[in-house]
Amino acid sequence: MIEDLDEDVRKKLPNLTGETIAKAYEKGCQGGEPGSCTYLDSYRLRGGDGAVKNPASYRQTIAVGCRKGAVEACFEDGKNSLTGVGGKVDLDDAYAAFVRACTGGDANACTVAGALVDSDCAARVSLLDDDDEFYTPREFAAACKAPGRSLDAGKAKAYYGVACKKGIKAACTF
Repeated sequence: MIEDLDEDVRKKLPNLTGETIAKAYEKGCQGGEPGSCTYLDSYRLRGGDGAVKNPASYRQTIAVGCRKGAVEACFEDGKNSLTGVGGKVDLDDAYAAFVRACTGGDANACTVAGALVDSDCAARVSLLDDDDEFYTPREFAAACKAPGRSLDAGKAKAYYGVACKKGIKAACTF
């Protein structure tokens, strides 16, 4: 469960607890440090190394990291809002977070942003290349059926175009 970075830290400071590491990652993520945001899920979502599981805290911290410019946090923030991890499903927040991540260079986020405004959302989302155990294309597809989604074929095509240029081959077919 411990990432390589954690191994290096633990060798230098063997008395650190998982909770202490989780708090350090939270602080780093809230400061916009992408690496801290990336590692945080191991602790707050999975309870790694004895850290307290706290999906709500994780969601709030990731949202702050996104607002501070950590692109990885924006993608995670979008997934959390889309699937309801640590709170309620919020399609508007999810879309905004995916757009921020796309603008920051995340090709998968461009695909999801496009899918969320596409009338054929469920089929598009199933093409995502994401192996995270907490988020599956099935969960994204369920969000596509949520009432209140705003559809915009022009925006969808534009986001797919960006994703295609960034190497998502499936997005090139839309």
